[in-house]
Amino acid sequence: NIILVIRTCRPFKMTKAVKKILETDFSLTRVYQAKLFQMSQDLLYKLTILRDHIVWGNVSENLVRDLILKRGRIGTFKDPEPLNDNLKIEKALGEKFGIICLEDIIFELTDKGSTNFEAVTNFILPFQLSMPEGGKRAVANFVDNKPGFKAYGEFKELILKMV
Repeated sequence: NIILVIRTCRPFKMTKAVKKILETDFSLTRVYQAKLFQMSQDLLYKLTILRDHIVWGNVSENLVRDLILKRGRIGTFKDPEPLNDNLKIEKALGEKFGIICLEDIIFELTDKGSTNFEAVTNFILPFQLSMPEGGKRAVANFVDNKPGFKAYGEFKELILKMV
């Protein structure tokens, strides 16, 4: 099961432990950054710890495709490049994993039995999303209703506002 985790809180509202989990385990260093994960028991435990600082929910293949095509970046945080060159993808992931194009990346991220999910998510930088329409209130109201997990319909609405 593929989920998307979005950081919604600034660093001065967090404890050191929460900040460490977000930055080391989740690689979410800025507000409104998002990353894809495969659901596991260990991840669920971490999500419950972070429930006041993140929003997460299930994503469809179309939503993953939109995120990759519109917000996909590779490289480093200081020098990100758009994820639109198949030659760079093939150079980085081709020999080892057999991933040669953007469609292969989307397939690996959405396929339930994917063995290369971890490699692909490490290759792609976290998605930097925009502040949603309605400003900070839209996310604040969204988070205040029920912190943590969101049903697919309402989560999809929030993501589409931010992409």
